[in-house]
Amino acid sequence: MLSKKEIQFIQSLKIKKYRHKTATFIAEGENWLNEVLTIQAPVKNIFTSNENIFNTIKKIKYYTNQVRLINEKTLAKISQQKTPNKVLCLLPFLNDALAVFSFQQNFTLVCDDIRDPGNLGTIIRTACWFGIEQIILSETCVDIYNNKVTQASMGALLHTNIVYQNLETLFYQHKNIPIYATSLKGQMLDKTQNYAPGFILIGNEAKGISEPLLTLSKHHIKIKGSGKAESLNAAVAAGIIMNYLVN
Repeated sequence: MLSKKEIQFIQSLKIKKYRHKTATFIAEGENWLNEVLTIQAPVKNIFTSNENIFNTIKKIKYYTNQVRLINEKTLAKISQQKTPNKVLCLLPFLNDALAVFSFQQNFTLVCDDIRDPGNLGTIIRTACWFGIEQIILSETCVDIYNNKVTQASMGALLHTNIVYQNLETLFYQHKNIPIYATSLKGQMLDKTQNYAPGFILIGNEAKGISEPLLTLSKHHIKIKGSGKAESLNAAVAAGIIMNYLVN
């Protein structure tokens, strides 16, 4: 059983202010749990209504004291999903040190003002698929610990280094690193070309990349299309660009 105070605390994590105050976020579902167990990520608590899951985790020494068996009614109270998953994890915030980034040897995904949490979560998951472990977000991007971001990322947050940064300052500080910015006036992506590691810049869903950042970029690129749609979803565009540049 959970106390009323514990339930209220977990429910408060739906709000960004309280997530950041306590440096704690919620991750739900067996996919997230599997990622946690695979890399032995630190957790604050694991709650499950499934006795088999509880017994399995209880045998793992690292998590013995963190896992708790609760009933489905209690799980529904603390879940952020309309249909609660079998398991809910409380995790501490992840490492966000820009110092660990290597810009000259690895591609870095940079997002300018991504507001849709589902898009951002999918972008993070896609970056992880392509082996990009460095992600920098503008200060106006949605919170990576938003429930819809964590669900769409499917545990990829655990495999990436993500920081929030003023992008103009970042690019001025690293003028020697190429910036690949999507633009309708850019050059078509070429699968046969070798692209040097640099910043892959993805813009806002509606407005694209802000003008000051476009000005700082010397490598404007675009995706070939033959249909009548005005534009691509930001997450889809990011995936196509990463496929060209990174592979």
